[in-house]
Amino acid sequence: MKKYIILLLLLPLMAAAQKTYTVSGKLTAMKAPAKAYLVTYQNGAWNETDSVEIKNGSFQFNGSVPEPQQVMLVVKRADAPKGGNSRDIQSFFLENSKISVTGKDSVQ
Repeated sequence: MKKYIILLLLLPLMAAAQKTYTVSGKLTAMKAPAKAYLVTYQNGAWNETDSVEIKNGSFQFNGSVPEPQQVMLVVKRADAPKGGNSRDIQSFFLENSKISVTGKDSVQ
């Protein structure tokens, strides 16, 4: 009985420790090379938090955040004009859950 009580007390701690986010994306018409960036707002400025190569139109970010926060997903293409394209920026709230982004050739 004592083991069960201890187990019940530890379950919430184990569940809280496993909270992570996965941001996965599929851009069906995206031509390589391109890169996706996860950008967060910290200390009064937007900062690049993570980046991944887009391969075969797919990308994925993994991590954890202590609380939901606003982020931007930015896609930069090698052939894009300097200054980028507004269709390649998407703002959303990031939380520890599964988030999916789909599109043809942009994240908007």
